[in-house]
Amino acid sequence: MIDKSFLEKVESMSAPILHQLYDVTYSSKALNKVLPPMTKEISVNSLSSVIDFCEHEIDNERHVLHVVDHSTVVLLGPLFESHRVREQFITASAFESKFSFGQFYNVDEFIINLQAQFVQDDTTAQILKLVGNMTRVSEVGTKDDGVTQRVEAKSGLAKVENISVPNPVTLAPYRTFVEIDQPKSNFVLRLNENHKCALFEADGGAWKIEAMQLISEYLDNGLKSIGKRDQITILS
Repeated sequence: MIDKSFLEKVESMSAPILHQLYDVTYSSKALNKVLPPMTKEISVNSLSSVIDFCEHEIDNERHVLHVVDHSTVVLLGPLFESHRVREQFITASAFESKFSFGQFYNVDEFIINLQAQFVQDDTTAQILKLVGNMTRVSEVGTKDDGVTQRVEAKSGLAKVENISVPNPVTLAPYRTFVEIDQPKSNFVLRLNENHKCALFEADGGAWKIEAMQLISEYLDNGLKSIGKRDQITILS
């Protein structure tokens, strides 16, 4: 008795049957296109590496720099007309931020992350001062009306200091390539009675669009400086 697998094997070895219907050609089998040999893609972590590659490796053919998102840029080669595909020469991926938004940190971890993962300015200094004071008291209470949060830092039986928590706070975390200015966005700062702090994103992701625009501007200026702008299309 001939089993099903044998019949399927024989069928797979047979030539496909083509059908013409309404000027469209259909095949009885899935056909895989044989592509020309492709260059092995290079992975980097900076925009300057992409510019260096374009300066030394790009010939007179048209190429495309695709700003995929706030953390990814891809250099694509000329279109293979017969196959309708492009070679992918180099991909730049920004280092990811290690700060977890929406997660409560203990005070020491929060202070370290705020100093290491954010651009330092007057707002970060204000938050560091506020959070730093929490580490030097024995009791902390909070009052919250949904808009403004106040922290009562009790250092003794006779002295209670009321500290307003600024909300929303405008900060610039390191979330894209370090060569560009880090986009600022709004965050909600929350403190709880367990001496823990958290930042919640409050801009709906609008900073990603700004980051992509800044990346495109950086690439545009970089390509102009090496005389390659006319050969490369920037898409974002």
